[in-house]
Amino acid sequence: MVEDKVLEEIATHAQLAHFGKGESAIYQNQQNVKLHFILAGSAIATSRDADDKQYTIDEMTRGDCFGYSAILANEPSPMTVTASEDLEVLILEAAAVQKMLNKTPTLSQQLAMVIDARQSKLKAITLANNQSGSLLFSSR
Repeated sequence: MVEDKVLEEIATHAQLAHFGKGESAIYQNQQNVKLHFILAGSAIATSRDADDKQYTIDEMTRGDCFGYSAILANEPSPMTVTASEDLEVLILEAAAVQKMLNKTPTLSQQLAMVIDARQSKLKAITLANNQSGSLLFSSR
């Protein structure tokens, strides 16, 4: 849980955004993605391989987040996130995310678990499609 004091500090680095059903909040390979926390609604994270076949990576609802890879690794997004119903998100700038992670160690651990689960799914898709030589993301 993020303490109220920390939330107040980062509020100036945050904005609310709304996406209607079918609208994408972020796109695969998009640069400069910010961290999004879902406040209401739901979304589906998908990724396309080199043959343009789409795979579902995750289904997300209130309390889930996306955009972490770009913020934490400064890499393009490995997935597209599309609202499966009207979606309201809180979008945080990199400075705010770093402040939250520094002051809330448990949040860092929770994000790491989410990242690991999604990267495992992406790796499984990559391995299954290895014959085409496609790579959906790079690991460092």
